[in-house]
Amino acid sequence: MILKTQVKIDPTQDGELIDDKLIKKYGLNKNDLFYSKEGNPYTNFVGVVHRGTDILVSLPKHFMKTSTFDNYDEPDKKKYIKLIMDSINASVRGYQKSDHQVQDKSDTTFAIAAYFKVYEYFAKYGLYHVAHQEIKPFSGNKIAWKETLRRSTKFISNGNLIFSPIFYKKKRTDETLITDCMVFVINYTSQLFNDFMTLPSNAKIASRGVKSGILGNDAIIHKLQEILSRTFKDIDQQLIRNIILFLQRVNSSPRQVPDIKYYNYSSVWEQAVQKYLNNHFQGVDEHNNMQFASDNINGERFVKEPLHYNTVKRYRDWYLEPDHLLIDERRKRIYILDSKYYKQIKDLNHKQFVYHVLLSNKYSEYEIFDSLVIPSEDSTKTEEYVNIDSKYLLKREKPITIYLTYLNMIDVLKNYVN
Repeated sequence: MILKTQVKIDPTQDGELIDDKLIKKYGLNKNDLFYSKEGNPYTNFVGVVHRGTDILVSLPKHFMKTSTFDNYDEPDKKKYIKLIMDSINASVRGYQKSDHQVQDKSDTTFAIAAYFKVYEYFAKYGLYHVAHQEIKPFSGNKIAWKETLRRSTKFISNGNLIFSPIFYKKKRTDETLITDCMVFVINYTSQLFNDFMTLPSNAKIASRGVKSGILGNDAIIHKLQEILSRTFKDIDQQLIRNIILFLQRVNSSPRQVPDIKYYNYSSVWEQAVQKYLNNHFQGVDEHNNMQFASDNINGERFVKEPLHYNTVKRYRDWYLEPDHLLIDERRKRIYILDSKYYKQIKDLNHKQFVYHVLLSNKYSEYEIFDSLVIPSEDSTKTEEYVNIDSKYLLKREKPITIYLTYLNMIDVLKNYVN
């Protein structure tokens, strides 16, 4: 299915009320929704759902209002969908640090992580082939002396020992079921999603198309599992496992519907904020507003570092972990930032308060800037969120102020995927 015709794009938004008509039209299931106490349905994912030429896109919280999205023309809608899907892909690929099978951390109904693993093999080694060495007379790449000595006729001519015929070694590579499945995984994904996410080029194999006999064929999965059981090379095992995972996920979807629904977009936001901070953060001004450069300055390096706070031997492995921590020893300043993919802030964030207390006690001579970082449709701004009443502080304790920093989500995501 190559989406070249005019498509109908219906928008919804993660965490927002969704119309029952859209739920029925796109066959959304219980994982895709949550319900209020009053029984009203709300969207519970970010991603795209295909039904024929119609597409439901669920925007991230605070990406933009659905009414604003609806006013764009189709090319601009596709541009924004591509940005959202590329951010999901960047997050999924960030999990791929193991040489083993892709784990189901991506929270997608389409095995996009497995696709990228298959493509990485293709980019590095080309299509899978089985290599054979043939030994034949008269032509080849290299003389096979052992076979020549064993199998040829020997005779003397003008005092020279002659071997006839001379045998040569010749390498031959054969394609297999694994090769066909690799082509399927790459071309099928490209045909489905090339309009809606940035995918690596399949130009070298695009002409081979998509083999129809692979889709929905469980016998092929069983054959691949059989091949896997007698495959010993780690890189080939990994390839086969990811092909199997891809086909299982496609085949398990009703009518092989190719949806990508991401149920954990908070992890995308956290990773995107980390990159944005490290590319653009300049500091905090005299009014405690966070300052960001418009250009990439590759600034201070924020880290995610555990705080081991418990001295009880039995529980010493307990820890707290701020999302983004920067300890500036030269300026004696600490930045404690935590990404929150929230629709709105409703109460004191207790962990953030504890981070502040622990670090202010450990680094008593340091100044601390403490903020939650949340997405916004609007421009970047910082405001006070919590200022602890002095009567609840220890006598010599410094004031505890926690801020809210709103970052424009589209700016952060653009930086993340580039």
